[in-house]
Amino acid sequence: MRETMAAFFSDYSAFIGLGIVTVVFIAFALERYPPEVVAIGGAVTFFLCGYLDSEELGSVFSNPAPITIAAMFVLSGGLVRTGALDAAAGWLVARVKTRPATTLATMTAGLLVASAFLNNTPAVIVLLPIVVEIARTLGVAETRLLMPLSFVAILGGTCSMIGTSTNLLVDGVARAQGLEAFSIFEITPVGLVAAATGLAYLVLVGRLLLPERAGAAETIGEGEPEPYFTEIVVREGSSAIGRRLGEVGSLTLRGMKPVAIRRGTQTLRRNLADIEIRKADRIVMFATPEEILTLHESDGFRVARVAPPADDEKRILVEATVAPHRRGIGRKVSELIGISGSGIAVLGVRRHLHVPGPTLHETRLRPADRLLLEGRPEAITRIADANDLVGVDVSKARSFRRDKAPLAIGALLAVVIVSALGLASIQTAAFVAIAACLLLRVLDADEAWRSIRGDLLILIFAMLAIGIGMQQAGSVDLLVEVIFPWLENAPVLVVVLAIYALSSLLTELVTNNAVAVVVTPVALSLAESLGIDGRALVVAVMFGASASFATPIGYQTNTLVYAAGNYRFSDFVKVGLPMNVAVGLTTTVAICIYYGL
Repeated sequence: MRETMAAFFSDYSAFIGLGIVTVVFIAFALERYPPEVVAIGGAVTFFLCGYLDSEELGSVFSNPAPITIAAMFVLSGGLVRTGALDAAAGWLVARVKTRPATTLATMTAGLLVASAFLNNTPAVIVLLPIVVEIARTLGVAETRLLMPLSFVAILGGTCSMIGTSTNLLVDGVARAQGLEAFSIFEITPVGLVAAATGLAYLVLVGRLLLPERAGAAETIGEGEPEPYFTEIVVREGSSAIGRRLGEVGSLTLRGMKPVAIRRGTQTLRRNLADIEIRKADRIVMFATPEEILTLHESDGFRVARVAPPADDEKRILVEATVAPHRRGIGRKVSELIGISGSGIAVLGVRRHLHVPGPTLHETRLRPADRLLLEGRPEAITRIADANDLVGVDVSKARSFRRDKAPLAIGALLAVVIVSALGLASIQTAAFVAIAACLLLRVLDADEAWRSIRGDLLILIFAMLAIGIGMQQAGSVDLLVEVIFPWLENAPVLVVVLAIYALSSLLTELVTNNAVAVVVTPVALSLAESLGIDGRALVVAVMFGASASFATPIGYQTNTLVYAAGNYRFSDFVKVGLPMNVAVGLTTTVAICIYYGL
């Protein structure tokens, strides 16, 4: 019986391998389990069937692509941690009222360039609330801008090897097959053609098809999370002293709204931007947790009645809610039970649709008020229990290290320049850049590791194992044997278009990284059989697996705006399917011309 089963798995290995991959893809589409869980299951199945041995399974961890992808996530995290992306977003919001067309064009160009050199997912996450704010400022529906935001980020990612994890992954798989590594800008000419086509489509055709519908936040009656009410004291020696409030950049950033200046017994509320700041002024304002922390940790300001925190690694930032009908109700913030001498800093109060006050520590608490607290975990627990604070959650907010922004930008530029000049590989340059960022405190080690998408890396490693399993099982050769007769006498353009279309179609249904791993070996084997330059077909896989516009599930940025914009599935089909066709046709022509086919 055992010999019969062994013979069966050996004789029908190619078909069994295809069957495993088909089940994996169906499981991806059904979304009953996370993609990385499905991929691990597929890899283990190939192993149990005998198509992968332990050595081959372990070899996937030596592939440079996942490590490079992780490194680029860390460098992107540095730009977020230093506020570089947030500063660019604030600049856009400040100018959209006076120059809407120019601002939108600048944002589009900036997103294209940024997405070419850093992971486009964090770029879209940062810009999502900005685009919503711009839409409201211009009086247009969010749905008119959010989908183009995702599409532009996707197009930008195709303009360099490091713009999207798909490009790096395809390059890693191709190198494992013996193909020479791609340089960082080798695909840029083709990417520029794809980007130009996509932008032209959005401007000429896509804008006519975009829905005009209220976004998710507007539909449920909520916008972005409300900022916290806080009070900032101007410290002696602050660079803001003697300057008008409107001239102090650290007090006029996006996410801040000064509402009063308390000076002795006076409270100044009018023409705040023109008031000259003095030592010990108390600036009452609304601000995001990130901006409160940034000011609190600066040399020129501190939260009222709270000394700057000691260098205590055990201090944490939490958000807690005042429970209804409990002991904390009606007390001032400064009168919270046990707060005196506890080492707990109350940094802000948030009250939905109402203004607390008149000052932070004189605010009388109401049910559902949200407090921003900083201190040691055990002290916060005592204060929360004593005052019946509920929903105590560790805040993800971190102060911006704006003085480190040039270093974060410089590190990313160094990776691009060094790899473009061929002085080092992308992964080597990225690792050196990460080491520099950590040593120079651009971001801390724990922040660096948190910025890495562990689920994505597990998915990639598992799909690499599935790709090897397909080759060992003979499934790749079987696919080539089936496809070859159809394309044997076809023009080269048709062959390239067929690979692009296959990659694009599968990407619209399942995760793009999975498609990249599965289709790349098939493309290389087919190129060898037809006598075509394998690099051309590999590039077709890169672009086909990235240029996903027709569904909200094919690419992560589409999924992000799908939820935020209250889109329907059919909206993506209506706008994105023609864009898929337009970009696909011009891209395949560009590939053929670029590689002289």
